[in-house]
Amino acid sequence: MVNIISPMQSAYVPGRLISENICLVQELVQAMKKKKGRTGHLALKMDMSKAFDRLEWKFLMNVLKKFGFSEKFCQLIHQCISTTQIEIMVNGSPSPSFKPTRGIRQGDPLSPYLFILAMEAFSRNMNHYEVTKQLTSMKILRSAPKINHLLFADDCLLFCKANLDQTRKLLQLIEDFSFCSGQLINFHKSAIYFTKNMSPSSFQTVSGFLQVSSPYAEFQITIFYHQENELNTSKVLEEKRVKQGKATDNLEKCECSKEGGLGFRDLHLFNRALLAKSAWRLCTDQTSICAKSLQEKYFPDGQVSNIKKSKNTTWSWTSISSEINFILKFSFWSLGNGHKILIWKNNWVHGMHEPPIPKQGAINTSHYTHVYQLMAADNCSWNSDMLFSLFEDQTANAILNINIFPDYEDKLVWTLEKNGGFSVKSAYKKMFQEKNAGQIVSDAMKSVFKRLWRLPLLPRVQQFLWKCVRDVLPSRDKLMHVIQDGDYSCSFCKQVTETASHCILECHIVHLVWKYLSDFTDMCRKKTVKPHRQNRYNLHWSPPPRGTDI
Repeated sequence: MVNIISPMQSAYVPGRLISENICLVQELVQAMKKKKGRTGHLALKMDMSKAFDRLEWKFLMNVLKKFGFSEKFCQLIHQCISTTQIEIMVNGSPSPSFKPTRGIRQGDPLSPYLFILAMEAFSRNMNHYEVTKQLTSMKILRSAPKINHLLFADDCLLFCKANLDQTRKLLQLIEDFSFCSGQLINFHKSAIYFTKNMSPSSFQTVSGFLQVSSPYAEFQITIFYHQENELNTSKVLEEKRVKQGKATDNLEKCECSKEGGLGFRDLHLFNRALLAKSAWRLCTDQTSICAKSLQEKYFPDGQVSNIKKSKNTTWSWTSISSEINFILKFSFWSLGNGHKILIWKNNWVHGMHEPPIPKQGAINTSHYTHVYQLMAADNCSWNSDMLFSLFEDQTANAILNINIFPDYEDKLVWTLEKNGGFSVKSAYKKMFQEKNAGQIVSDAMKSVFKRLWRLPLLPRVQQFLWKCVRDVLPSRDKLMHVIQDGDYSCSFCKQVTETASHCILECHIVHLVWKYLSDFTDMCRKKTVKPHRQNRYNLHWSPPPRGTDI
């Protein structure tokens, strides 16, 4: 799929992320806001109605054959999509079944791949129009790659010059594709966005020609809209829970269940871990369209660690770049030919957790930037004289012990995983440990929580016991800020302030309840009771018979 599908398609292709195209769209829209000059550009967000249901089988088969798939494979695919039967529920009863003549089933794991193969025909036509200079692409920077469309599975974003000539050609291309594939473009639900240097009269002319309802429809789609001062929802919800007397420490909720928590994820840290994944891809794979565009704008020298600080940055890039230091902190360069590794900025010497530093009194250290410059003329061994002149003896000896592989490229290794590959799970775990480094749960308490979650009880009973152990029950001593000028005493004895330990263990009324339960348990043990029922008597408690003195 990677070799067949255009790099403009980011969905359902192994090794690609749809978030990269979203990041690229934000960069393009910002470039359109800053664009100056006489000629303007437009971005058309094309809405396809019932994209999966309208796909013509004949068109799909022709596309597969053009890609070189065998006749037998095409027949198997046709058999998969043409042997379906549909029944419609009418007034609660299924209607007689019928067979469709087009469309692919939503929910079928094969359908997304077939659809993006069909959309590749449209993508290659867009590229043909660009090569023949019938449509003009958009770039986030002059030296950045050209982009005239971006695909998000069944969503499509098109770019061209905002004049009637190119708009007419773009509309003709869309109509031809719709006629062949069966797709129906709903221009009333589509949206259009113009560069800043366009006049209002041009807005109306071009948008009217494209039959888009409003030239300012960009405010209807979130991909063109970014709210700078976002509200911190988590803090607002937490304050609301505190006012309602339902406050629970975030650490108690997000900790692992074996360490005294409920096992919920910290959404802020989880979002950071996902951003770290994008940062990792940027550090390890700079061949995608998104990586090349970001490189030209933010780190033209190709080194992610040398990011140019600029006010003209998007929110997505600000978020991704904030996690690059985290990636570099817990990664290590495995030496190949040494052409990618920076001597003084990357961690590449075994046994050292930081980049090496030059020897005191070393001369012309700035002349040596990459590791391959420290090698001998054959590029298969080290220049020992140079090493001992630039580094301390201990560091030089450590470098001499590193093997050189001139036929392989340098590789960035993630130190938190055994296989060296990045994972969101390991990144989240390390972020959580760093955030809660001072919170240590003793081994005794870990044993208590481990046994608690293994008890043969209903989940709600286990959660109640967990609240008792963590002392987070909504007792009256914790609701003083809610119950103003109220009665904080125990609702049973009316003698002391109600606390969780008092209600469960210390109150004399509770002592009578525990005594009755103990006598009841002894009685059950004397009788012949099946073990599995005896273990669950606490789930079916009933009050004592009338006249019984407790």
